[in-house]
Amino acid sequence: MLEAATETRPDRIAVALCIDRAFFPHAVTTVASLLNSGQSLGLDVRIFHCGDDPSCAATIRALFARRPSDTCRFIPIDLDRFSDFPVSAAISAGTYARLLLPHLMPEHDRVLYLDADLVVLADLADLWRLDLAGRAAAAVPDPFCDNRTSLGFAQAEPYFNAGVLLMNLAVWRSEDLAAATMRLIQREGSNLKYFDQDALNLTLRGRVRFVDPRWNFQPRAADLRAADLGYERGAFAELRRNPAVIHYTTPHKPWKDPFAIHYGRHYLRCLDLLGETFRTRFFPGLPRRPALRVSHCKTSLRWHFPGAYRLVRDWAGGRRGLFAQGGC
Repeated sequence: MLEAATETRPDRIAVALCIDRAFFPHAVTTVASLLNSGQSLGLDVRIFHCGDDPSCAATIRALFARRPSDTCRFIPIDLDRFSDFPVSAAISAGTYARLLLPHLMPEHDRVLYLDADLVVLADLADLWRLDLAGRAAAAVPDPFCDNRTSLGFAQAEPYFNAGVLLMNLAVWRSEDLAAATMRLIQREGSNLKYFDQDALNLTLRGRVRFVDPRWNFQPRAADLRAADLGYERGAFAELRRNPAVIHYTTPHKPWKDPFAIHYGRHYLRCLDLLGETFRTRFFPGLPRRPALRVSHCKTSLRWHFPGAYRLVRDWAGGRRGLFAQGGC
């Protein structure tokens, strides 16, 4: 169902995706996963897009047509204000659109921002109802941040991944945090390895409630030790089996080869919800089962024997270090 914007309500989750045309098919998969993940609250979804894809939009509308209690709106946005912001081959100017949400959604006090390279597998009600206690956002720590020092963070200081962000829009507006983040990007853009994610971490430093990794679980986190995420072994095994949100970070995406990364099958299951016509049009040639490829075998071994994988990885890293230093 499509309807006009409504005020934030505790019994409805306001969800925002910000995409360019290239990511429209992936947004369809994300939305399909959201609608199929047993949400106990209603959904008010806003898809902010620069560049339209009528076929993808029609697919999303068809999904909502079967769910009269949930709503969706498509809202075109202009990214000209970000024309001088840094981009890369993997990250377009569309990444900065989330900074516009406090002004694009003036009727909402909070919003759950989702990247379009993730799938939702569980009820988001507990995350949505989280008490932010005046903080600007809630987010998941990113264990893979490798540029804390260059940003001025202590090594143990938490840094979040911005792909799942529960934003306190009232605080963002009252303190004009979006403008502060944009000024920082304009000033430090060349020094920000992860662009707006780095800038958000700096602007919101000390203003974030850090939440459980299950709400933004990166596939490569399954290869970590339980202690790396502050977990006991049993609890980590459960997290590994049943994350609530899987976020396909890094260039290794499931729509390139779902069997070369952990949790690629979950993406395929979400695609199956959309039917063969959609899959054939937007994901032609995507394999349905693993083949006897080195990448597929490595992924399987990493999943079943993560400890052995870490030993080999650390050994190989040490050997590379020795050669780099002229050792033998």
